[in-house]
Amino acid sequence: MAMVDEGLERKQILYNLLKSKDRAIVLLYLKTIYEYVTAKEISDATGIDYSNVVGALKGNGKRFKAERALVSTGLAICEETYDGGPNYYKISDKGMRYALFLEEHLQVQPMLDHATKKI
Repeated sequence: MAMVDEGLERKQILYNLLKSKDRAIVLLYLKTIYEYVTAKEISDATGIDYSNVVGALKGNGKRFKAERALVSTGLAICEETYDGGPNYYKISDKGMRYALFLEEHLQVQPMLDHATKKI
């Protein structure tokens, strides 16, 4: 099995976050609350359409590719419910490192303001 180049993976993840404002806002929102929440709660808090939140978290096969989603890249954790209830999401340690990088090195204050406007 070939080893993944960590520098390449890092660049791809940052590219994914910068390419999708919704993906970045969802990650930054998860950082601000640091607890498990549903996609609907994220949508309500950020004003991002529910389908776009789900796409950012897990992919939707259309606008958001699953391999670039926050869960599949390890930036968020999904706790699935098996009784038909909603899934719960939380930022991972890896996701926290990327969110801090975005805050420290890029101008993300407008994103943060948008992500926390309803909190």
